[in-house]
Amino acid sequence: MRAGPSNAVMQDRLKASQGNAPQPVRANPAPWAAQNRSVRFEPVSRGALFQDGAAVEDVVQGQNGSRYLGDCWLLSALAAIANTQPKVLEDAITDHGDGTYTVRLHKQDTRGLMSSEDVRVEGTLPRTADGQDAYAQRSDPTEMWVGIIEKAFASWKGGYGTLDGGIPSDALTALTGQSSETVFMKGADSGELSSSMQEAASAQRPMVAASRADLSLKKGGIVPGHGHTILNVNEEGGTTYITLRDPFAMYEPSGNDAQDGVFKLTLEEFQHRFQYASWTTGDAASTGR
Repeated sequence: MRAGPSNAVMQDRLKASQGNAPQPVRANPAPWAAQNRSVRFEPVSRGALFQDGAAVEDVVQGQNGSRYLGDCWLLSALAAIANTQPKVLEDAITDHGDGTYTVRLHKQDTRGLMSSEDVRVEGTLPRTADGQDAYAQRSDPTEMWVGIIEKAFASWKGGYGTLDGGIPSDALTALTGQSSETVFMKGADSGELSSSMQEAASAQRPMVAASRADLSLKKGGIVPGHGHTILNVNEEGGTTYITLRDPFAMYEPSGNDAQDGVFKLTLEEFQHRFQYASWTTGDAASTGR
């Protein structure tokens, strides 16, 4: 089990934040239009930012009936960072001790320069009229970090509706402050691809992938046009395997044992079923802060 930031670290962050002009607390972001009549923001009973540190299993995309917010691009990136560099996520959030939290997010411009912005939000999270989490789901009802980061993103971008579709590599950059590399599967040399992906996995770089939009969920078990986390890339008996996770934590091809959204494909299968893969380069661009 991984512990979250220590009390000493949290106190240091709080002192540092108090040394600067305090960020204003942003108003709750507008709910996604498809649910805006039923969503309300509520405090989390006995809530804590982290219970045992940031973990992949903490990240579950919301699915309420036939409607769900399409922020797989963000949640697959969150799970990828939790899988490889959980401390990045733990350090990205400051708990002010007054029911508000600040999340540091980053944006890279066309010149490759990185700027960061601190987004301070209340610790209330969106719930539906029947008491479900409206967007990201909490596997532990008292753990808040996924919902707080999702809320900060919504505030940063202009409402939860702005999260309905996006590019996973943008989320990697926003959360880590690092540039990313994207490789499209069509026409990619399998040998070079295998080498690049194994190198990224060995270096513990967060990795994500987007499935092809023309897949059939019913026939193949993979959600089409959907962001996934790459959990591992390894070679067995001369064959490269990609282990992936669906952020709904439920969809996967048949024959993958537990229905937890985790499944393994050969590199050849991966190239046929996925459009592209992205990972951080490990290079932090120059920042304006």
